[in-house]
Amino acid sequence: RPAAPRKLKFSYKEQREFETIDGDIAALEEKIAANQREQEASGSDYVSLQRLQEEHSALEAALEEKMERWVYLNDLAEQIAAQSGGMSECKNAGPRTVPRPGVFGIRYVDMAQSFRASTPDSKAATAASASPAMTKRM
Repeated sequence: RPAAPRKLKFSYKEQREFETIDGDIAALEEKIAANQREQEASGSDYVSLQRLQEEHSALEAALEEKMERWVYLNDLAEQIAAQSGGMSECKNAGPRTVPRPGVFGIRYVDMAQSFRASTPDSKAATAASASPAMTKRM
């Protein structure tokens, strides 16, 4: 008798991380911006500038790691929602968003909105459903 497919779900730790990862990413982006302002202010102080550049590299690496984790957790949330037929098991699940580089950090664009805009028969549906909540952060 074949085994039933294993039901996907978040572990306790993954659920907590999923709920807080957007805030963690925003905090890292703010730290990077503050570091850049400090670098601009200490343009002629070589020792301070060297230290700030090392901190900047570490912050960028941490941000990259968080972004990779964010993608993984959102993909997992999407798979959980698909297997259960809805978003009931994903407490933090909202519109599917992907990171897009912006002028000042990262902004999140709703994939469903992009898809709806690209289909010819749904132009009116896109206009009716567009709201400020579709863009998480600019």
